[in-house]
Amino acid sequence: MTILEYAKKELGKLKDQPPKKRLEYIWEYYKIHLIVVFLVLLLLAQGIVSLCTHKDTVFSGVLINSSLDTDSKPFMAELADHMDVNEKKEQISFSTNIFMTNESADKAVALQSIMASVTIKELDMVTGPEEAFQICAYNASNMFADLRDHLNADTLEKLSDRLYYIDGAILEKLNAPVGTQVDTSQLIYPDPKKPDTMEKPIPVGIDVSDTEFVSAYFSQSGAYYLGMITNTTRPETVLKFIDYLFS
Repeated sequence: MTILEYAKKELGKLKDQPPKKRLEYIWEYYKIHLIVVFLVLLLLAQGIVSLCTHKDTVFSGVLINSSLDTDSKPFMAELADHMDVNEKKEQISFSTNIFMTNESADKAVALQSIMASVTIKELDMVTGPEEAFQICAYNASNMFADLRDHLNADTLEKLSDRLYYIDGAILEKLNAPVGTQVDTSQLIYPDPKKPDTMEKPIPVGIDVSDTEFVSAYFSQSGAYYLGMITNTTRPETVLKFIDYLFS
């Protein structure tokens, strides 16, 4: 008997059966097929929805110790407009779920979470309070870019009072190869605003404490700094963001 003949025979059995019996028969013999078809259609629908709603990220940042009780929508709307973001196809993404202090038990986990985004080149900048910024600057190997490689002389001069420096000599000791005899237990971190006290001063951050950006995302008082990620694939976007903050 051919497949076609078998199908006709089976359909013939159902011809005179009531609807309920037909459904019971179909479910009994074809439920696996129906489930497979349903799953295929479900996956197809999810793929179509994902394709239609997907937005390209044009700027990505991590905001350490950000507050949940602030209203950031007006700032984000103005920023998107300034950066010419097509909100139907593009998005600015700020991660606000990272908490970090020197006393926090999960400090290392928070740092690893940020570094994971850095490693896969998804992150453009990090902003946080001074304590958290120092943790990132000294404990994550070369997380922040040397701003002298990206900002022109005029901009550096304009922001000179806002620059946050780290000492490259200390960074070298912290990142020394395994097995080398380097005692880091007694390291004293210099004042980030006094590069003249450092052996190898490197500007890696900008004080953004008095900007609308900080007001929109942080409620705690104190100094806040922004740093550009070393391997960002969108350095021009970070520069446009910095320009927006101080324009």
